Amino acid sequence: MVKFHHQRFSKCVGDDFGGRNQFPSTNQVSVPDPSAIATLEETLETRIMHLGPGDPATLQSMRVLGDNYLGLGMKEKGIAMFRRRLEAGRAAHNLGPENPNFILLKNDLALAYSRAREFEETVKIGEEINAVLDKVFAPEDTNFLTMRYNLGYYYEFSGKLREAVVLYEEVLAACRATNDYEHRVFLITLVGLEALYVRMGRANDSLKICQEIVDVYEKLRGESDPATLAYMKLLAKHYLDRGRPRINDAVAVYARIVRISKTHKGAENTDTLVAMSDLANAYRVAGQKEEAKKVLRETLEIRKRVLGPTHRDTLQNMDDLVLMDLNPSLTSWTV
Repeated sequence: MVKFHHQRFSKCVGDDFGGRNQFPSTNQVSVPDPSAIATLEETLETRIMHLGPGDPATLQSMRVLGDNYLGLGMKEKGIAMFRRRLEAGRAAHNLGPENPNFILLKNDLALAYSRAREFEETVKIGEEINAVLDKVFAPEDTNFLTMRYNLGYYYEFSGKLREAVVLYEEVLAACRATNDYEHRVFLITLVGLEALYVRMGRANDSLKICQEIVDVYEKLRGESDPATLAYMKLLAKHYLDRGRPRINDAVAVYARIVRISKTHKGAENTDTLVAMSDLANAYRVAGQKEEAKKVLRETLEIRKRVLGPTHRDTLQNMDDLVLMDLNPSLTSWTV
């Protein structure tokens, strides 16, 4: 099956929404064991000698070595290996430009360039693939939809936001037409489009997509799944950012997160306490001072019991309560 460029997806299912839309780093964070890389290189050459460069096991060995080069920050070697792999597969099997296997090999090369942050070359290869895509795969085929999504992703990170939006919306429309909401292409494109709308300042569109993401994740994974709760929190923030017209919606979502977290994680869980602080803040913004103070008092009692009276979170919680009485608009919230 064709590979996704899925870094955004893996970021978004966690709490670090500020870390979305990042290409994988190729900076070498540790010095690899030279013998380990040398062994991979040696076994690859052995496969080439005995099996041939186009044998499936040889091509897989090239992918493994290329992936490790890139993962260790050796981007020139990584890209060179994926290029070598493409040429070996094409030559051994006489693959034409519209052969499905050639397109899959070429897609892996585009992904390698993207990991190395070579945006111009990534887009070029992605466009070459998409120029013949409708001759190779049916429009509803997973490979077709994935490579359309990938090109949108490449456009997004090369600054071509309008082109990216067109492709993401096209992929979503195709998935909706088949009612295949469990398809990973559909899920990852929803996430990508929400983030892209945010970048483009399309607040209403990003809110609408975020609502759909919550609905889909809740249906597929349940309300207590970490990804579902993470997107609920993002949805509540969308509402909060809209100000007065949607503040009650924000309060309702934050309150629901608190209820779910208490039920499945317990009242003393860190995530639950963070959710309660979010809820108190939403009450504050909504002008519901007494409700905010009630939630803050509850979190304070839990923190005193669990963390102790001198813990920094406990002390911050105490400040929040005092500031609520002095001036609600100046409250500094523990998160």
